[in-house]
Amino acid sequence: MNKIIVSGIQPTDLLHIGNYLGSLKNFLELQKKKNLECFFFIADYHSLTENFDAKEKSKQISDLAKEFLAVGLNPKKCTLFAQSDVPEVTELGWIFNCVTPLSHLERMTQYKDKSGQQKKNINVGLLDYPVLQSELKSVLSKRIANSFRNFRNKKKGLKDKNVEEIFENGAKKARRIAQKTMKEIRKKVGLTT
Repeated sequence: MNKIIVSGIQPTDLLHIGNYLGSLKNFLELQKKKNLECFFFIADYHSLTENFDAKEKSKQISDLAKEFLAVGLNPKKCTLFAQSDVPEVTELGWIFNCVTPLSHLERMTQYKDKSGQQKKNINVGLLDYPVLQSELKSVLSKRIANSFRNFRNKKKGLKDKNVEEIFENGAKKARRIAQKTMKEIRKKVGLTT
């Protein structure tokens, strides 16, 4: 049985060096390994914990999907999907919420840092973020994003329909696995009859 790797990136602005060095470079290498089954996702639910413009969110998700492909992620070698297309993510989140002590979440460095940065938007999702995400991706200056011109040019050539199809297929595959996993979890926590 192959080991499974699951990792995601929030859809915010253009990719930057932190995304590339912190995640995408590793994703590219991981997808080449024969003994791994890789699931790389757009962390659109997680992105709602920060200040955001609802009018821009859909475009940010679409742009990140294109950037995943433009940088070289290959849907024949890995599964790509948006977090919101796999409802078992929120179901698992609820179960984790019910067994995670509030005091553990309040101690998280990420919560303390982010709540200090966005004092007008300290939401439950921000407190709860660590339940489904164990580490933050480093955020670097947007000026460094200019080094990603090649990716942006390749992204411009990608057709929306093809990108949507790749991510729809990835979501279906992720859901099949998530449904099986959630069935096991429901049984372990006594939610099956």
